[in-house]
Amino acid sequence: MIRQPQAAGQFYPASPAALRKELARLLQKEGKREEALGLVTPHAGYTFSGKVAGACFSKVKLTGTVIILGPNHTGLGAPFSIMTSGTWQMPLGNVEVDVFLAKNS
Repeated sequence: MIRQPQAAGQFYPASPAALRKELARLLQKEGKREEALGLVTPHAGYTFSGKVAGACFSKVKLTGTVIILGPNHTGLGAPFSIMTSGTWQMPLGNVEVDVFLAKNS
């Protein structure tokens, strides 16, 4: 299964080139990056939360598997779920689900 992006072109640019440009503007290039076990960032369009999210992600080293939690915006189906296999299609490339982690959570 390939999960299509739901907010591309709304919360963030759908075009890879435009998204790279926006991320370059939001992410801080200087400063120390630290290893972290978790990170809480805002969940909104880049217009509203991009500066804060960019500052947060600029402070950490991302290594290994990343777990992303988000809300059920539609209210349909289960309130909580885990995609146990497949791919998340994103403007900057596809991201495979960590099947072992998803099925053993």
